[in-house]
Order: sequence, then C-alpha cells, then structure tokens
Amino acid sequence: MSEYITTDASDCYHSSEECEAFKAGRRGSDAAGYRLHEIRRVTAEQAEGQRKTACPVCAERAAEGAPP
Repeated sequence: MSEYITTDASDCYHSSEECEAFKAGRRGSDAAGYRLHEIRRVTAEQAEGQRKTACPVCAERAAEGAPP
C-alpha cells in the first residue's frame, strides 16, 4: 500500500515532500505568515476519506514514470 503526505489544511495529498506543488504551498503559507501544519502520512484511501484529491503534479509525474 502506497503512502502519501498531506496536512490538515491541504486539499490534496502528495507522493512526497519533494513535490513542487507541495513545496510551493508551504513556501507561500510561510511567506504569508500562516502556521505550517504538521505533515501527515496517509494512504490514498485515508486521504480520499478526508475529501482530499490526488495532487495533479504528482499524478502527472507518476504517469511519466518519474520518481516522486
């Protein structure tokens, strides 16, 4: 079973902390002075149960066969 990451504030789940969309979101939140939420490890089923969707950047990389 694959493991992904997300935060309580995120709408998406990501394949890793190296995802450019994830990193951009963290940088933007930090720059805006928002508290950065704890990174949580979840399965796709758990994330979808929390109404989160797969990150489109991660999905595209996976479709290309690129590492997370």
